[in-house]
Amino acid sequence: RRTTPGPPPTPTGYEEPYLFEYSTIILLALSVPIGLLAFAGFGWILWEVQGSEVFSAVFDVTETTEAITIALDLVAVLVPFAVALVVVVVVHELIHGAVMRYYGKDVTYGVAPAMGAFYTAAFGQFQAVEELVPIAIAPLLVITVVGTPLLFVPVPLVALTAYLVV
Repeated sequence: RRTTPGPPPTPTGYEEPYLFEYSTIILLALSVPIGLLAFAGFGWILWEVQGSEVFSAVFDVTETTEAITIALDLVAVLVPFAVALVVVVVVHELIHGAVMRYYGKDVTYGVAPAMGAFYTAAFGQFQAVEELVPIAIAPLLVITVVGTPLLFVPVPLVALTAYLVV
């Protein structure tokens, strides 16, 4: 049993480990435009399929001779948002973990409150580059492939929840 902190001994065929950190600027430069494109693209699909029905699921419009009243149903908004948040956070990390397990890793799940993040990790285990790409993109692929058809479900709250997830 090792008592010193740091990586385990480097296995044969691997390069020496080094500290890797994501660049916040690069992550923002990539994620913001991609997020906006996804928001617009999946929003367009939702509108084309569901039309105004998706809005009538969360807004109540009352028209009288004096005024038009628009009321937002907070429960109808918060429930899909909460479901989407759980799916995106929990299911996303579980998918990472499933792919890591496929590659034989001992997976750890956790929360880093200081960072406001949930994580899935294979601490103290070396990972080949060929494993990292599938591990990284699996949640994007799985959630998109499963979530996109749900935009077509003729129940506006289901379609809205799927939109928030994808």
